[in-house]
Amino acid sequence: MRFARVYPASVTSLFAISRAPAWREEWAAQMPKRQRFILGLAKHMPQLLPLIMRATVAFMDKGHAKKLVLSSCQISAADMQALRNAEILGLMAKGCEEGLKQDVEPFCRDCQLAIMDFSDEAKLLKRPSHILQGDLDQIVDISQSKYFVANVPGTTLEIVKGAGQLLIYSHWDHVFRAIRKSKKNSN
Repeated sequence: MRFARVYPASVTSLFAISRAPAWREEWAAQMPKRQRFILGLAKHMPQLLPLIMRATVAFMDKGHAKKLVLSSCQISAADMQALRNAEILGLMAKGCEEGLKQDVEPFCRDCQLAIMDFSDEAKLLKRPSHILQGDLDQIVDISQSKYFVANVPGTTLEIVKGAGQLLIYSHWDHVFRAIRKSKKNSN
């Protein structure tokens, strides 16, 4: 969003996949226990988050990245269906390994960003924002995306049937079609 605000001529539109860049404290209660725990640490005890993430890295280093992905998504039938595809599960596991290979600090910073509301910054953009979210998302409640749409003029929400939090993996073709459509509309 910051790049789009500083260089609007270089951006035609912005996409958020599975989550709007917004946060309200009461939304934590809507999240599954694991995600609520991590974001709660980021908010209330950020100094403990690196310790927990180092333990997570140690677990993955023992060859359990796929187990970690599966346990993180077990609340969502749609995501578990997507993870039955060995390629998707492998990509998710590899992404976890690569994302935490250097250090846990970038992940901890991402957790801090997840509990910030960027609605006011988004209102300053001169380009439209689009949110794609699965109708079966059990991790991020769809009301969060609707909040962003209601508070940031020009934002659209497309609800993807049969998709969960992992829609960029399970419905990647839908994501690319939406991006192409947005590009055509901006020309």
